[in-house]
Amino acid sequence: MTTTPNAESAKNPFKKWVRRILLIVILLLGFCVYWFYFNAYSKGSRIGKDLKISTKGNIFKTNEGYFTEGCRDVIGNLPIFTFSISDDNVQKTLLELQLKPKACIELQYEEFRRILPWRGDSKYVIVSARE
Repeated sequence: MTTTPNAESAKNPFKKWVRRILLIVILLLGFCVYWFYFNAYSKGSRIGKDLKISTKGNIFKTNEGYFTEGCRDVIGNLPIFTFSISDDNVQKTLLELQLKPKACIELQYEEFRRILPWRGDSKYVIVSARE
């Protein structure tokens, strides 16, 4: 059984357009996932003290923390910076610095547009820390 050339040529343009649209949708979705979840929106550093680190999560156990900004002993409400820790070496460094209550700590961070459950609860992810 053979098909006529007209029937084949009528199906091919439709299949081509469906494939092209599907490819464009997949590329757009891939770009959006990269843009919102993996592309760092900003990078910077914060200085502060009174560091607290904890492990949270039901399914994905993530390391979360916060500290008060500023290293001067000022009476009043100081701004609190909350962050997530994704690297084990950074976590070890922060745990060591947590034992020094008067230490002034500088945190280098990357800010992302959206959070991922396995990366943490905060848009700010710490990449390095030092005293």
